Amino acid sequence: MKIQKLINLVIVVVLLSGFTSVDLTMANQSYWNSLPINNDSIMDEINTLDGSYVPSFGVEVKDTSTLNLVDGGAVEPNNHWVRINGLLWSDAQPDNAPIYNWSTALDEQLQDAYDAGMEIILIVRSTPDWARLHNYYCGPMDPPFIDEFTDFMFDAVRRYSDPPDPYTFTVKYFEIWNEPDDIPQAGLEENVHGCWGVENDSEFWGGTYYGEVLKAVYPEVKLANPEAQIVVGGLLLPCDPATGVDYCNMSHFFEGILQTEQGVGWPYFDYVAYHGYPFYDPDLSAVQQETPNAPVEGELYWPEWNNRGGLVEGKLNFLNSVMLDYDLGFNDLVQRVRW
Repeated sequence: MKIQKLINLVIVVVLLSGFTSVDLTMANQSYWNSLPINNDSIMDEINTLDGSYVPSFGVEVKDTSTLNLVDGGAVEPNNHWVRINGLLWSDAQPDNAPIYNWSTALDEQLQDAYDAGMEIILIVRSTPDWARLHNYYCGPMDPPFIDEFTDFMFDAVRRYSDPPDPYTFTVKYFEIWNEPDDIPQAGLEENVHGCWGVENDSEFWGGTYYGEVLKAVYPEVKLANPEAQIVVGGLLLPCDPATGVDYCNMSHFFEGILQTEQGVGWPYFDYVAYHGYPFYDPDLSAVQQETPNAPVEGELYWPEWNNRGGLVEGKLNFLNSVMLDYDLGFNDLVQRVRW
């Protein structure tokens, strides 16, 4: 029997042009055009397993010194989460030595977020040149250096869970890369997105190797801090693989992660993050924003997500279906975190 494990939370990363809450009710594509504009908020929903209240709105910011503008004060969005990109392995360990160059600038960012009362999701990315599988910082480490990355993660989790004076922040959520399912692209070697994707792997798009890295990292992270949480790096999920479009095989990356041996701790992560990328238009209803029926961009990059319920709900339903195929429980009270 396959091991069952409850995936507590799917983090929905919705890249909006402003701090606008949207109603994510799934609707049938055939009648969304007739729906009235609906600006209802779900920020106040009860959205945790124990029934406690956690605001479901979040942001990603480039300058954490401005977090006081969005940390939930009067007439401000009720933000709780902040995604910080991020901790760069290549900067912290430029040489293969057990001495790390921890960034004081990152420490200040994390402290700003903590002082604003926000929950931090810290992205870990960027492979140093001595460990890279290919000539891209955004890609994975060579298999012989998985142990080095595992050691780095152990030390990073221990440090950022309990930083040195004068810092008082704590980080619980560690997201392993940003959009790791993307592929290497010339000119984007040092981009903030990931590039673990393997285009000629139509079955799992390179996700199997990412899963093996998680398998190595997960027990060490829990050893460093049992409360630390591993987040699958925000998946791009560009389009539904059911379309038959070759590029859409990228969305099989997540299933590839689940191919690891089902031992203790499988599937070796606690949360799944993905990027919704809905359009924002104040003249459209929330459902219309999620189902780009006519725009060229929608048809090119997100063909037929509409058939599953739109960009955000459709991707969520797709991930859910994959989890169910592997006997993974899925929390009916899905917390949606947007930024």
